[in-house]
Amino acid sequence: MGSQGKTFLFIEKKKSLPLLGFLLKPQGIYLAQKKKKRLKKRIKQYRYKLESGEWDEAEYALHITPVLAHVAVSRCRTYCNRILCR
Repeated sequence: MGSQGKTFLFIEKKKSLPLLGFLLKPQGIYLAQKKKKRLKKRIKQYRYKLESGEWDEAEYALHITPVLAHVAVSRCRTYCNRILCR
């Protein structure tokens, strides 16, 4: 049995495996709770800088794109849409 077999056994027992801010579950990849909080805080900071005039739209896009790309991997788009629509 290789390392892959051990990984699958671990996921089966624990129901999820934390990895780099994500939770790997049999149903898919989700954001970890801590990562969700950091994401919400970062998006608020970026929006404040845009609205206060510190950043223009191009600068905002440069900063927000990597954050949203990280989220695109996981199954939490509804969570992110709620944050962005506020």
